[in-house]
Amino acid sequence: MSNTLELEEENITISEEDAYTILIKQKLQELIDKRKLAQSHPDFELNSKKNELFSQQESNIKEIKLITPFTIVSDSVKTITTAVVFDNAIDTVLSIIKTSTVEIEKKQLKMTKVTFDTLQKLKIK
Repeated sequence: MSNTLELEEENITISEEDAYTILIKQKLQELIDKRKLAQSHPDFELNSKKNELFSQQESNIKEIKLITPFTIVSDSVKTITTAVVFDNAIDTVLSIIKTSTVEIEKKQLKMTKVTFDTLQKLKIK
């Protein structure tokens, strides 16, 4: 006798905002993990600007909050101000989302790249 388990495919739909929140959290955690790797392995190089993204050396992201509505820069680029909540701190970064369409084996696929930058400081005269 063999036991089989049949699973039905569920169509799970999430909002665009939720999808970007998940993607932003994954990419930010990846940057933090790379920073930790660079500290323990000096041969591993990092872009110094990305290293200065956060004000404190936190290790795990607790939550991501999208603060502002998306700003459309062009057809393929949009930005959003993002609050990054750690265990002991909260930082704010600018998330830059770039999308493009590529063709692989005659299929159109949407590619999304997320980068980050610090927020511009206001200049008071």
